[in-house]
Amino acid sequence: MFLPADSAKEAGGDRRTALEEMAAPGHGALQNRMLTLALFVLAVYGLSNGATVLKAKAITRVLLGKIPVVRGIAYCPACFAFWVAGAASLFVLSPSSAVIEDRWLAALCDSCVGTGSTWILHTLQERLTHGVPEPDEQCPATAGKS
Repeated sequence: MFLPADSAKEAGGDRRTALEEMAAPGHGALQNRMLTLALFVLAVYGLSNGATVLKAKAITRVLLGKIPVVRGIAYCPACFAFWVAGAASLFVLSPSSAVIEDRWLAALCDSCVGTGSTWILHTLQERLTHGVPEPDEQCPATAGKS
């Protein structure tokens, strides 16, 4: 419990007031990190989903389709997200740089976070849009399950 400034001084304590506590350095650091991570994940997902699934996919496939080595990432949101997250981490915003000092390791970590979160969000979006698929009789893992 915080006391008003005058009451804390009169009580002889060295308690800090709520305003002094909020103004202290480091207050809200966790909230800022979480907001940065959420912003990063949503930006990577939005860009990778827009470039590989939505109408911009035609542009992406024309541009990347000419390069045989990278042709496959134009069709996969999670694959595209790996490279988008890595570039964003190196040149724009790196959520893991607060924890990992090495720039390249932080970019690799951010790329993995971008890939995983994009895969989860894309799978969720597909399930909500198209529903849960029926078990395929051709697939041995789901054969006979209904």
